[in-house]
Amino acid sequence: MIRLLERLNYLSVGPHEEETARDRVIRSHHSVVDYIRKLLNVRRGSVAVSPKMGMPYVNNFDDVQSTASQQVLADEIKTIVLKYHGDVAKVEIKLLNRDQLSVMFRCSMLLSFKHTDTRLRLLVQLQADSTYEVTIHE
Repeated sequence: MIRLLERLNYLSVGPHEEETARDRVIRSHHSVVDYIRKLLNVRRGSVAVSPKMGMPYVNNFDDVQSTASQQVLADEIKTIVLKYHGDVAKVEIKLLNRDQLSVMFRCSMLLSFKHTDTRLRLLVQLQADSTYEVTIHE
């Protein structure tokens, strides 16, 4: 009988052996994007084992229309990503634009994996319903 960790190891090594280095980087970038999307959509206080994990809920979208509020939000994103994602070595966040329905940031990251460092640029969009969309910025 194969144990769970042995099965997971077999699955992670088996089909990916023929991947190129570029394929592994692309796969790891998508994994980072998925994790950051989940991380930003967790509300602070909803995780019992880590009450400080997650983003604060935006009750009134008008509250984040000021530049000062957006800078606080950008700093919060940076803090959360650096604290809860071990592969992220550096984060720079810049406000791109805002309108009545969303606030968009560009997030540049330096990822530090086992054998290589790589850069990743994301678009992070806070929507009016207090959810975050995260996509890779080419």
